[in-house]
Amino acid sequence: MTGTSSFLQEALVELADLTAVASLRLTRDRASRNSSPKGDTRLNRRRICQCGSCHACLENAKWNRIFSEKFEDPDYHKPRLVWGASSLASFHER
Repeated sequence: MTGTSSFLQEALVELADLTAVASLRLTRDRASRNSSPKGDTRLNRRRICQCGSCHACLENAKWNRIFSEKFEDPDYHKPRLVWGASSLASFHER
């Protein structure tokens, strides 16, 4: 092995000045205090109109009705029977 291998070269590393690091931390902390929480930014972007008479409200009502007709389960909140048997019991031969 030769002492001049390309992967064994020494690297000069320059560390950051402590005042620069402190300045960056201070800037980051100020920015995080001034920004709103991530959950609020999505809600503040666009408010949904609820007047019930404009075009957007009529479209939303139409699609809510279509969705509920296709996917809503009318028995979802009703009490359900609790079965004591396995769902595979019907496959069992007697």
